[in-house]
This record gives sequence, structure tokens and C-alpha cells, in this order.
Amino acid sequence: MLSYVHVDFMEKDLFEDVFRDAGEVRSFVTFMDHIILVRILVGEEGLFFTVDPDSDVTTLVEMVEEAIE
Repeated sequence: MLSYVHVDFMEKDLFEDVFRDAGEVRSFVTFMDHIILVRILVGEEGLFFTVDPDSDVTTLVEMVEEAIE
């Protein structure tokens, strides 16, 4: 199941190339019917977690980034 995790890092490079002036890609968010999947990228590693669909994803990502630093 997790053998495709490297795709996030390939997308990160793609988005940073296409949107050069937008800054660094820090995370990806996938909205599903019953959860939100958040993937935070840190160097060559990723942190994956799910939250309730009503969650404030931006705040959660910022909190996790602060905790990681």
C-alpha cells in the first residue's frame, strides 16, 4: 500500500518547477468523503495523518510544522 509514497516527492518537484515563484511545497491534502488525508513533507521524509472533514487543515499543518522544527 505505501509503495507509492514516493509520488508525493515527485509531485513536490513538479509543482515547485511549474510554480517557481510560489515557494516550497510543504504539504499535500486530499479530501475524501469521511476524512482528510494530510501529508507533510520534511526533507526526504513524510508525515501522514488523517483528520475530520471539518478540520482547519491550514492550522493543523502549521502546528505540526512548528512541532517538527
